[in-house]
Amino acid sequence: MPNESKTTYVDLSHKRDIEFPFMLNTAGIIQTSDLEHYDMNYHTLEFCLRLSSEEEEAVDELGGKIYRNQFPHLFIKRAGVRHRYTINSSRHAIFLIYPPELESAFSAIGISVESPGFEFKLTSELEKLLDIFLALIPQSQNRGIAEKFDMISFQIIENIFMQKFLPKASESSTDDIIREIASYLQVHFADTIDLNSICRKFGISRRSFFRNWSRLYDHTPLQYILDLKLREAERLLLTRDIRIKEVAAMLGFDNHSYFIQAFRRTHGGITPGEFRRKCKGSPVLPD
Repeated sequence: MPNESKTTYVDLSHKRDIEFPFMLNTAGIIQTSDLEHYDMNYHTLEFCLRLSSEEEEAVDELGGKIYRNQFPHLFIKRAGVRHRYTINSSRHAIFLIYPPELESAFSAIGISVESPGFEFKLTSELEKLLDIFLALIPQSQNRGIAEKFDMISFQIIENIFMQKFLPKASESSTDDIIREIASYLQVHFADTIDLNSICRKFGISRRSFFRNWSRLYDHTPLQYILDLKLREAERLLLTRDIRIKEVAAMLGFDNHSYFIQAFRRTHGGITPGEFRRKCKGSPVLPD
């Protein structure tokens, strides 16, 4: 006996107390039957998470072009584009429907809808987000739930799109090592930094470190560290009533004069003391 189609619609078109920039019109889940044909033009922007099926792949004709994707995958249906497809076996999916005018807003933040479909992995993080989404459905018309749908749906879409930027298993792990080192520097920038020792710690040669760092970051490692120190210097100058020399020492500057020169270069010629007085109106403290 074939499975019956079952769709759960959640109407989210009502007014919110908090207006998130990406507000849903409708969301829900669908379990299709063994055989269904679709031929339609959409009037909305839909992100369809096709989670599972007995079919090996989904075949879609969108705007006259054929797309093939294995499960699970995301398929994006845009307003005004003709979409044809046939479901030959049961299929489980979640759909997130937005007003068509949000297409440009999604594209502006890097979530492009130009490529209609791509495969993704059901990671533990994504499964948790989907569990939260499903748990909201029985409460869908309660006050404040629409806002939660907006937020969790955006997180789901973001999670799937971010998978596109993760390194593939076949790629070198060098980029990951460089980012680990950058993260380490974010925490230890005020310490005495020995890049040779750090390279050994993370298992990368000095030559490979510098060559690959320049691919990922615009500034040299030393400039990166200096920028972190000067950013922290701003915070200390505005939150701590301590001398400029003490700020320099706390950030690992052995030379007080060099700290002032470096600060001036990145702050339009303003000294640390002038920066403090301008932003905070603090009394003059001796250097």
